[in-house]
Amino acid sequence: EAAAAGLLRSALNTEMRMSSAELDAYAFLPPGDEDAVEMVFCLREVLGFLALGEAASVDLVHMYFHEGGQPLLLTCEDATFSCELVLATTDARAAARAQEDAASAPPPPPAQRRPPAAS
Repeated sequence: EAAAAGLLRSALNTEMRMSSAELDAYAFLPPGDEDAVEMVFCLREVLGFLALGEAASVDLVHMYFHEGGQPLLLTCEDATFSCELVLATTDARAAARAQEDAASAPPPPPAQRRPPAAS
C-alpha cells in the first residue's frame, strides 16, 4: 500500500490553456469520407511527448482517439518507463459550422451607456 501511495504522489499532472492559433487540424481518412475523423489539437504538446519518448529510448508511441471533441490519449512505455498524455480536442466540423454561423449572424447592437447613478 505504501508503494502504491508513493506512485500516486510521484505522478505529474499538468493543465494549460492555449489560444486557438496554436492548434492544428488533422483528418485521419480521405476528406469527404463519411467515416473520416477530423479533430483539432495542439501539435506542440504531441511533438514534446514524442521527444520525451525518444529521449527515454521508447520505440513505439500509441495514439488512441475516437472522434473530434473527445480526448486524445498518447502512451509510451518500456520496461522502466511509462508515460501518458491526454489532450483535449475539438471537433473540426463543429468548429467550422460555428465559425460560419458567427460570420453570418448580424452584429450585436451597440452598447448603451447609462448615466452614473446619483450619490
